[in-house]
Amino acid sequence: MLRARMATLIALVCVPLLAGCGSKMGDVRVKLMYKGQPVTAGSVLFQPEGGGDEFEAGKPAAGAPDENGELRLSTYSKDDGVLVGRHIVTYNAPQPPNTVNPEVRERLLKMYQKYGRCTLPAKHIVEVKPGRNDVTLELIEGAAKPVVKD
Repeated sequence: MLRARMATLIALVCVPLLAGCGSKMGDVRVKLMYKGQPVTAGSVLFQPEGGGDEFEAGKPAAGAPDENGELRLSTYSKDDGVLVGRHIVTYNAPQPPNTVNPEVRERLLKMYQKYGRCTLPAKHIVEVKPGRNDVTLELIEGAAKPVVKD
């Protein structure tokens, strides 16, 4: 009787621990930079590298930088990480403001003017491993942005 209880207790403790050993997610923390300064606008997308169908390799992860240019990526829920494996990384620059609210428009216009031409080099690849992954992404100047009138 005591052996049965002890075996049950061991199973209840060990099985959840073993389940985490083969984790398919990595905790990805990104520092987004442009010309040595943190980028505080836009968003980052990690798309698993795969076959012909863009979602065949798995669900992409995304995140937006805070006031320090830092972000954690999310796939299924907030800050849950990224699927382990190779990812094509893209930066989605802020778009021209589309609002009539003058205060919001002014704030969005400043972000757009500062980061609207930023991009990552084409086919930027990052390998995500289980556990914590610290990634610094250095943006470059991209194509010309459309003109926005004040």
